[in-house]
Amino acid sequence: MLPLLLSLLLATPALAGNAEQLKHAAESGAETTTLTFAWRAPSSGRDRVQATLSSAEIEADKTVRRRVQLLDLHEAMARAARKSAKGRRAVELTARATAAGVQLGASGPAKATRATMDEASEAMEQERARWLIENQVFELEKGALSYDHALIAADRAAAVEPLAERLREGTSTDRQFVERALLFTQSIPYQKGKRGGDAGFQRPLALLARNKGDCDGKSALFLALVRAELPDVPLAMVYVPEHALVGVGLPAEGDDRTFKADNLTYVYAEPVGPAAYPLGQTAPENKRAGKKGQVRPLP
Repeated sequence: MLPLLLSLLLATPALAGNAEQLKHAAESGAETTTLTFAWRAPSSGRDRVQATLSSAEIEADKTVRRRVQLLDLHEAMARAARKSAKGRRAVELTARATAAGVQLGASGPAKATRATMDEASEAMEQERARWLIENQVFELEKGALSYDHALIAADRAAAVEPLAERLREGTSTDRQFVERALLFTQSIPYQKGKRGGDAGFQRPLALLARNKGDCDGKSALFLALVRAELPDVPLAMVYVPEHALVGVGLPAEGDDRTFKADNLTYVYAEPVGPAAYPLGQTAPENKRAGKKGQVRPLP
């Protein structure tokens, strides 16, 4: 029998060191922007990548606000309500958007008023559904809206493809590419908001250009890179309270941690950094995230 200490060492994955970014440079032009990154990780040493991306695509990502704008949603719903009541001369309907929701009211004959209010409510629900799709937003939990990071990652895969291709160079297997993309993402500086709060979500190309992001932004970037190079590999966002990580549908190896969702098996990945958790490992508190949290596969 092995001594107890040696048995524990063999059964426990090595603790992750930190991925450290050594360089970030951007040369911007009217049509393209060349980004250069260099980083160092305990498992792989120094690495470097350079890629040229569309300046227009970068600016498009930068223009999207970092937080879901509830007032914009409520204003769209209020307009839909008012539009639904046009032509009803006997009823006067009011719909006012606030940060908390839409204040809806109507005056007129009782029967017509009820019908108008019902139609307005239905119109608002239809507009809400349309607005969420158009703005790539979903209901993460009841009453809480979030950007749909899985949808955004799939949508922006084509825009980050030049970088994914550069990260693929020098790797000989799909897993090696994913591991390199993971270390690259982990090395990008973590962004905190004022007083340590939430800094808001940055879409993949905005994050690359600004060279900073938080857990959901870096997870979306990593997934976009993997989707660009491995379009047939299942991928998923995993949400736990105040954190996001991901799943990659590659075959598990060695002591990989995995989870199942919709009859698919995913290997965990922690893109947030700077801790350089290898593919298949997570922070201790997240080792059951796929079972306790919400899993949202990429379309």
